[in-house]
Amino acid sequence: MDAYAEAEKVDKILRRIVEKNDIKANKREFKLFCRTVRSTIDIIDAATEDEKFLDRWLKKENDDDGN
Repeated sequence: MDAYAEAEKVDKILRRIVEKNDIKANKREFKLFCRTVRSTIDIIDAATEDEKFLDRWLKKENDDDGN
């Protein structure tokens, strides 16, 4: 799985947790979020060799925000 897909998965899980606004009730989702973040960090570390990776990700985030 590439870093974009991992980051999107992290975002989706975090949004679900925040929407429910109760981490205690969402321990399973929070644990999944933590595991996914750790794997995403590993993937992004590997992707940093690609100097344009961050630029592409930021552009995508801005496009998603409507900017």
